[in-house]
Amino acid sequence: MAENQPAWMSQELTPGKMYLNYIIAGVIFLGLVGFVVGLMVHQSWVLYVGIGLGVVVGALLARMHVAAQERDHAKTVKDS
Repeated sequence: MAENQPAWMSQELTPGKMYLNYIIAGVIFLGLVGFVVGLMVHQSWVLYVGIGLGVVVGALLARMHVAAQERDHAKTVKDS
C-alpha cells in the first residue's frame, strides 16, 4: 500500500469487502428488476422481494467466491 494512501483505499479485496460488494450489487440489480416488474404488474411489494432476493443471492455468490479462492490458495500452497 502506498504511504500517502488512506487505509480505506487499499486495493486488497478481503472477504468482508467481497461480501459487501456482492450484497450491494445484488440489491441494486435485483432491486431494479423488482422495480420494473412491480411497475409492469402494478404491485409495489415486488420491489421488496427483489431487494430481499438481492441480499440472499449476493451473500451466496460471495460465499461461493470466497470458498473458491480459499480452495485455490490451499491447492497452490500444497503444490509448492
